[in-house]
Amino acid sequence: MTIHERPGVYSSYDASTVISGSGGSSTVGLVGLVSEGESGKLYTLNRYEDAVTQFGQEENLTKLVQILFRNGAAKVVAVPVSGEEDYQGAFDLLAAEEDISVVVCDSTQLTVQQALRQSVCDASQARRERIAVVGGAQNENVEALVQRAEGLNSERVVLVAPGDDTGLAAAAVAGAIAGESDPAIPLGGAELRGLEGMEARYADTEID
Repeated sequence: MTIHERPGVYSSYDASTVISGSGGSSTVGLVGLVSEGESGKLYTLNRYEDAVTQFGQEENLTKLVQILFRNGAAKVVAVPVSGEEDYQGAFDLLAAEEDISVVVCDSTQLTVQQALRQSVCDASQARRERIAVVGGAQNENVEALVQRAEGLNSERVVLVAPGDDTGLAAAAVAGAIAGESDPAIPLGGAELRGLEGMEARYADTEID
């Protein structure tokens, strides 16, 4: 049980809520590559098995859906893409959707992440409030992460590190954010599930 006391606000919550996705859980928008299947189509997924049926168990997009649900997402609206050129159209589809709180993609290309940033900013300006979660690239060092952050430079974007080329770390954080009942509650101490084997690669002196 964690208790927060801010001026005029006194709240307490059970950390299990963040993990299970019960209570205040919200919807996550997801864009990811698939090797087969229809690209550029919206799929509303209420459970992991729906993703297995639509995309197949071995697709990385299916694994991202599983990670989102394990970490607290209530529902996932997924748009599969077949190549880098399809991401913008997928972001446009999600931008038009209501009731999405967080958007995540599997790409570590800065130009794709910048397109996602612009999409969530435009949607939020149109009163469809949301944020984006993106990841650093595999084995990206601190200097490269700082450059990536400068390239994104938005209060609506969460950059996750250490990253990987599958988007699993970003999906885990997006799921945990979606599972929050109060967006003002920090994520410190939240357990991210499904990331076994990942290791932090930064020394204390590199983290600021």
